[in-house]
Amino acid sequence: MKRVAILLALLVLGLAACQSAGEVATEQVLENIDGVDDVKIDGDTGEFSIETEDGSFTFGNTDVPESLNVEIPDGGTVMASIELDDAVTVSLEYPLDDFDDLVEFYEEWTSSNGGEWQHHSGTFESAEGVDVRNESWSDGDTLIGLASCPSAEATDAQIRATCLTISQNG
Repeated sequence: MKRVAILLALLVLGLAACQSAGEVATEQVLENIDGVDDVKIDGDTGEFSIETEDGSFTFGNTDVPESLNVEIPDGGTVMASIELDDAVTVSLEYPLDDFDDLVEFYEEWTSSNGGEWQHHSGTFESAEGVDVRNESWSDGDTLIGLASCPSAEATDAQIRATCLTISQNG
């Protein structure tokens, strides 16, 4: 029995070492691609980031890029962000019940921030018979998009969240 416990302990330690070695190997392979300066993979948090000559891309547990000029309401979880020299995009997930509050927030925000914002909205029925809602605002340089969507943590494709994506040029 003692021998089995020792073998199991060694197996667990070996698997953990392989995961770390795999992350390091993947980082090294990606860093050898022209234009890629740095790659970070964190298997514990699920964060993956790449620094290039043109900017950075981060997916997973991340922050809102400082260069974003659009206000973001509290309560969302940042899922991904991309920051390049002349553009930034961030995607957040909110509870599905926040959809109408987020529409109201961006109606007020776009109205109070000048410019010529165009607003579009729509609803369509998914293959499962669920209404999928979407709203977007654009002023030519910035796009704010809301959609009812599957949760990133869900194991199925059921609509359980509100996804907010903001893309800004310049």
